[in-house]
Amino acid sequence: MLVSLLYLLFLSSAPLEKASGGQQGSFLAFRDQSFLTFAAFGFIFPFSMGLVVSASPLFAVHQGVGEGYIGLVLGGNSILVALLALPVAARIEAAGPQRYLGGAALVVAAGLACYGAVPHAAAALLAGTVVFSFAEALFSSAVPATVARLAPAGRRGAYQGAWALVQSLSMGSALFVSGLLSGAVGWRAAWIAFALLALAAGAGLLRQRFQERHQVGNL
Repeated sequence: MLVSLLYLLFLSSAPLEKASGGQQGSFLAFRDQSFLTFAAFGFIFPFSMGLVVSASPLFAVHQGVGEGYIGLVLGGNSILVALLALPVAARIEAAGPQRYLGGAALVVAAGLACYGAVPHAAAALLAGTVVFSFAEALFSSAVPATVARLAPAGRRGAYQGAWALVQSLSMGSALFVSGLLSGAVGWRAAWIAFALLALAAGAGLLRQRFQERHQVGNL
C-alpha cells in the first residue's frame, strides 16, 4: 500500500514529458493492452517469490520444522539460482524471453504443489524450494527482458517502472493472502490452491504466445 501511495503521489505531481509522439510516464504502460495481458499472467512470478520467501518458512515452522533447517534450505535456493543464472540467461537471450515464461510458470506450479503434496514437512520444504529454484532462474531473467521488449521506443524506463509497481504489490501481498487462505483451509490446501493459480497463469502465458505466433504467421 505504501509503494502504491508513493507511485500515485510522484506520478500525479511529476510533469509528464513529451517525446516522440506521446507523453512519458509509468501510468502509460497500463494503457497498453500487451503490457496489461502480460501483467495479468506474469504477476504469478513475484507472487510465488513472496510465497517461498515469506510464507514457506511459516508453513515449515507450523509443521514443526527447525529454524536452522529452514535457513539452510532457503540459502540453498540462493546458491542454486546463482549457479544457474549465467547459463540460463545466455540461453534465454539467444531464444527470446517470452519462449520461457509459460514453462517457468508451470515449474512454479510444480514447486508450490510439492509444498502441499509431499507428506513430510521437511521433505516438502526441500522439494518445493529446489523445484522453485529452477523456475526462479528462468523468470528472473525472462521477465525483465520481456517487459523491455513490450516497451515502445524511448519508453523502456516507464514500462520497467510500471512492472516494478506490479511486482511490489504481488510479492508484498503473498504473505497476507497465504495467511488468510491457510487460516481458512489449512496450509496443505492453500499450497495446492496456489499451485493451481500458477498453473492457470502458465496456461495463459503459453496461450498468449501461441496467439502471437499465429498472428505473425497470418501476416
